[in-house]
Amino acid sequence: MRKHSKLQDMDARKLLRETGIFQEYLSILETMKDQLIVIAVKDTPGFELTEAMDRQLKAIGITSDLTGKHWHGYIAVIHKGKNVYEELGEIDQAVAKQMEISPGLKLCVVSKPLNAGNDVEIAINGEDHAVKRRGLNIVVYDIQRRYVIDSVCFDTHDRSIAADREQRTIIGTKTDIREKSTVTKEYVKRLDIRTLLPEQYQEAIKVRLVFWGGVYFWNTQKSIIKAFQEDSRFDVKIIIYGSYDMKKKEDILRRNHCDAIYMHQYNVSKDRPDILIISPGADWSVYKKQDLEDFQRYAALTVAIPMTLIKFSDQPMKRHLDKIMNDTSKSIDYFLFDRLIYQEAKKENLTNEQMVEIGHPKFDEIYYFMQNKKELPDDWKKIKDKKIVLWTTDHVYESENVTIDLYMEEVLRYFEAHSDMALIFRPHPILIVELLDAGVWTEEDLNKLKRFMKSTPNMIWDDLPEYAMSYSIADAIIADCNCGISVSALVTEKPLGIFFRYDDRKCIPAHPQVVEALYRIHNVEEACNFFDMISKGQDPMKEVRQEARRQYISHFDGQNGRRIKAFIVEKYLEKFDLPKVPGGGKYCLKTARDHLSIRNSASIGCERFKHKFTACGYFKLNGKRAEV
Repeated sequence: MRKHSKLQDMDARKLLRETGIFQEYLSILETMKDQLIVIAVKDTPGFELTEAMDRQLKAIGITSDLTGKHWHGYIAVIHKGKNVYEELGEIDQAVAKQMEISPGLKLCVVSKPLNAGNDVEIAINGEDHAVKRRGLNIVVYDIQRRYVIDSVCFDTHDRSIAADREQRTIIGTKTDIREKSTVTKEYVKRLDIRTLLPEQYQEAIKVRLVFWGGVYFWNTQKSIIKAFQEDSRFDVKIIIYGSYDMKKKEDILRRNHCDAIYMHQYNVSKDRPDILIISPGADWSVYKKQDLEDFQRYAALTVAIPMTLIKFSDQPMKRHLDKIMNDTSKSIDYFLFDRLIYQEAKKENLTNEQMVEIGHPKFDEIYYFMQNKKELPDDWKKIKDKKIVLWTTDHVYESENVTIDLYMEEVLRYFEAHSDMALIFRPHPILIVELLDAGVWTEEDLNKLKRFMKSTPNMIWDDLPEYAMSYSIADAIIADCNCGISVSALVTEKPLGIFFRYDDRKCIPAHPQVVEALYRIHNVEEACNFFDMISKGQDPMKEVRQEARRQYISHFDGQNGRRIKAFIVEKYLEKFDLPKVPGGGKYCLKTARDHLSIRNSASIGCERFKHKFTACGYFKLNGKRAEV
């Protein structure tokens, strides 16, 4: 970064007007203490502002933290190095200010985020100088000579943070203005960039992924999103559905550079996505009926990836499938399953053309952590070099699956007495909500339990968004019967125990063939014996468990997200019957128009598909596989 403290005034102005590098621009602004600097946001401050950029903004007089403030209105007025006005609105809130900086110098500043007008104004004495593009619109004004030194917008929602400037005459500088040449239409046509580089004008394929539930579901979607993000042909946006964990979901999406929108702000009939990816839970009850209908109506291709790897009870497989594959979801094109559910359904002749066995994306995050050991959080370092047991729970506290009430006291006592062992306790977040709502625990009770674990030398309360951290460092794992962890933890190849209730509420395994490969724990004494076995480094059922992994899990190689992306791309092409151009394996506009299969032109925005694939070739197929 160049230092500008010794630059002459005119040199600084010239550099300011010429640079398109945001951090360099801010560095120059630090030297311009005698000018008026006005900043106003259009659309969004975006997700690309870093902590380093935030420090530079503060160096010029900004006090608000703009990092992660997606769709917040914002204005700031810096006069001779002092912050004379600043306002950061709430999400979707416009902000505005009229003021007189000095006699004869009046200012009107307006910032409207995307869903509150999507506009910006920086008017000095009635003349608007804002570039009016997305991001931070900045006007630098010479107070003494009364002219605009520079007007620029930096798109802080794009990774490049590109600069955009108005085309205008700058008073007080020498400018070589040449008279416009007269050129023929033929000359312009020969140099038309749209003709020379048509691929640069391709409209990106719209991919939308619905993110519902708690932030912990991010692990089930991250690798799919990343696979599409890595490919510049796709415009990827996350639809945040529901109000649970909103702030945490905002934070994790920002850290992963995801463009996102809340469901109450999203208009699917206007957006008309090309590809929509959605995930049911045990059923579709988490979605409003109208939302689900609209997703299927207006998306060209809809793919469902059920969150769960298993049945939740010993109910028949047909009943399990009927909860997610029914009239509510009849227009969904494909349902993607991992091996356990798919193969059991296949044995019962319940599979159809909508169902695909492909591998679950949640395994990719586990694979990443298993292959790339991450540094422990500071308050976890106390358990380093101990034998670690990860204890997880299911939810629906009154069900026969959940065992926390029977084992909690003795598990805590065991680890209090065995300081060479360590416990990571990761209860299901919904279970905690249930216990609080039912009055079993109060917030004070919960905080005392967390403080107790924090005070011990060998216990951790794990509420990280990424459960894969615990998977990767644990020496053994405990789960409830009919909890998805009883399958997902198989990939760790670590001893895996299942707690069963030992009262009159008996749990019947939904997949007995899986449970038979695990350590079955039916009482407190057996739990202590399991912990003792882990302490000694023993694992007599390892080979049985490894065989179960081979039988019941499709893939564990970190590539499920990419597999799913390749499958979706392939089926998107097949659905609209886009054939190869002879000899080239590419798609042309004419053949796309001739062969496009439209199920409902009113509901899928068919005109958009007609120019998705041009002679420059958006996708290539190798046989029936899409290259990724």
